[in-house]
Amino acid sequence: MIMANDKELVENFVMEFADMMSGFIEDYESYSDSLARLETNVKALHKDISSVTKIVRDGNGQPPLMTRMAILEEKANAEETTERKKWELFLTALPGVLAMLIVAL
Repeated sequence: MIMANDKELVENFVMEFADMMSGFIEDYESYSDSLARLETNVKALHKDISSVTKIVRDGNGQPPLMTRMAILEEKANAEETTERKKWELFLTALPGVLAMLIVAL
């Protein structure tokens, strides 16, 4: 036979277990909502990234960005080389010009 004290313990356990399960269900629903929002955000990001990737890789009515960047880098290197050659020529010719000026004086 179950004593009154044991009956109270069982009732308390059942009540606490019911409260715990209720909290678990609320948490689960909250997590489900959060996962649904996260999935929506991931889909939107995937769509955005796909469009950006297409522009970078395939172009958008113009040459792709990768190709355009390569052309810009090539032009910058060519300009840098030209500028460097001008300075090299100037610095090479400077001592000779100075020597001629000194001799002429």
